[in-house]
Amino acid sequence: MSKISAAIVVFALAIAGYFAIAHIKERTSYSGGATQEVDLIKEMEKNGIPKIEANHLDGKPFENDKIKDKLVIVSFWASWCDPCVKEWPSMIKLVEHFKGKLVLVAVSHDYTLEDINSFLNVVKARNKPNIEILWDKEGVNAKKFGSSKLPENYIVGRDGKLIRKIIGVEQWYSPDAVEYFEGFIR
Repeated sequence: MSKISAAIVVFALAIAGYFAIAHIKERTSYSGGATQEVDLIKEMEKNGIPKIEANHLDGKPFENDKIKDKLVIVSFWASWCDPCVKEWPSMIKLVEHFKGKLVLVAVSHDYTLEDINSFLNVVKARNKPNIEILWDKEGVNAKKFGSSKLPENYIVGRDGKLIRKIIGVEQWYSPDAVEYFEGFIR
């Protein structure tokens, strides 16, 4: 093998090694993020969810006391998120079914207020009792909850502690779902 061929092989191995190390670092960094998410979930299960700091669509701040001692679904969503759009009708029916014993705190990641309003008009969710619509354009609350995808929903007990985190679309108004929530309302 000539010196040029040997140099090319060494160079190719060096580049392959560089990319292998970069890939390992990326995977390690991701798993570190996953570990932080698990730690955050454990923290919320033990000590309760973080304070929600967002405004209603009219600009008034959300009052966390409104959900004190209530069973709550905290939902991170956006009108441009197809899975979010799909689950909203069943989520509304579930909240209506429990007539004040379950509250939905829906935290939107939409870019504009017009997008949120258009969506709420379509799903007929405007001014519904026990549904709090909040706008968190910057995603501050999602970060506090460790939410990185849409939709992500957090079921919170009357003690303010996390019961369950659900990622992705859910059929919220089904016999199984109603039975599940009834177990926490009794």
